[in-house]
Amino acid sequence: MTDLGLSPELVRSFYGQRAYAENRVKELEHNFGADSFCMDDLHTTKAALRTVMMSYNLMVLLRLMDMQTKKGRDLQQQGSNALQ
Repeated sequence: MTDLGLSPELVRSFYGQRAYAENRVKELEHNFGADSFCMDDLHTTKAALRTVMMSYNLMVLLRLMDMQTKKGRDLQQQGSNALQ
């Protein structure tokens, strides 16, 4: 339970967003090696984190573009099948 003093809907929304963020962090750790790049120097660690985050964002973008391309291709194929 929580003592935030919020309505049940707001509490659900708050924890839902938190769970989403935690899932993204787990994805970064497991798929992009973000759990083991700490360096001796803070600036080097920041640079490594930024590189990992840029790589992650690029992969998400490419994944979305691929999904949209496949969806468009499927819709186009369905339309041509309907005309036959």
